[in-house]
Amino acid sequence: MQESARLFGVSFLAHAPYILIVAVYALIFAIASSYAGLPASDMTLNAFVATASVELPVIAITVLVIEFYRMVVHERPESPIRALPRRLKDFFFKDGRWAVGLPLLFILQPFIAIFADVKARIPGFNAFSWDQAFDELDRVMHFGTRPWEWLQPVLGYPLITFALNIVYNFWFLAMWMFWVWFAWQEKPGVHRTRTFLSFMLIWAIGGSLFAIAFSSAGPCFFSRLGLTPDPYAPLMSYLHEVNRIYPVWAIDTQDALWNGYANGGMLQGISAMPSMHNATTLLIVLACWHLSKFVRGLTIGLAVLIFIGSIHLGWHYAVDAYLAWAITLAVWFATKPLAVWWESRPVARRLALAVAPDAEPSATPSA
Repeated sequence: MQESARLFGVSFLAHAPYILIVAVYALIFAIASSYAGLPASDMTLNAFVATASVELPVIAITVLVIEFYRMVVHERPESPIRALPRRLKDFFFKDGRWAVGLPLLFILQPFIAIFADVKARIPGFNAFSWDQAFDELDRVMHFGTRPWEWLQPVLGYPLITFALNIVYNFWFLAMWMFWVWFAWQEKPGVHRTRTFLSFMLIWAIGGSLFAIAFSSAGPCFFSRLGLTPDPYAPLMSYLHEVNRIYPVWAIDTQDALWNGYANGGMLQGISAMPSMHNATTLLIVLACWHLSKFVRGLTIGLAVLIFIGSIHLGWHYAVDAYLAWAITLAVWFATKPLAVWWESRPVARRLALAVAPDAEPSATPSA
């Protein structure tokens, strides 16, 4: 018990950069909320419990999917069901993995709670005012034709739209699979640190700072903002027609988000620029580039489909993705020297030696 407590303490200290990010993130937006005349954030224990009540089941499902895939495709035991409990135990506890992953899980709770709170407050910080500018920029950048109009002749079939909608919703599970894998399975070292520094900074800088500066709602809300003429009306009409044949979950989610914005409903957080779906999928590609060609191909395929789906389902202007990619690349390259420096510190090396005494901490496998 004493040894476990010591290891957990070492691990928490080794994760200090992420704790610092959360603290600075909370402080900046507490000050910004006060300056904007917004009420203080309700960062209570109940808020963190609510966040955990969603995250923990998702993490459990994610690990089940990962381990079942590894058993069926790679190990092929006689009875995958009987082997599954051992695999789950190994995933979380083998070689001190619990001590590596658990601090990140604790740190993630306030980080997500702060992000969700800031996102819901974006119109309070800065009213939606950039949609027409981004629509025009989209049109000019794509030779006088809006990207959704380029895509519609190819994608404008109910079954294709339905399939894209499934993939777009799969992004949520893919992000968690990525996060869980790097939290528990990636060895402590430069690449793991770089990945999580990038993850947190991309969401804080892109999903909060840039989202407030370039406050926009997205094509699906163009007419609801009172903007006319609405060049996305034909797209939204098509999506509603498809929704009568196959379920297009984007439609219900968009309605719920607008209700949250207009009437104070439960689901809040409209924000188009930059696209965090596209930012996250590019980060997944960069972080997983060193893995097998199969995994690399899957991540690239996911990134392409998320980009196409974000436009076809009315969520984003194409320029939302372009800025998201630029932020992701800038952060990814900026965090490499930071990760190298931190992993050379004794506090970080102690964790690497504690969980893998015979192995060197993982270096960055990509540029």
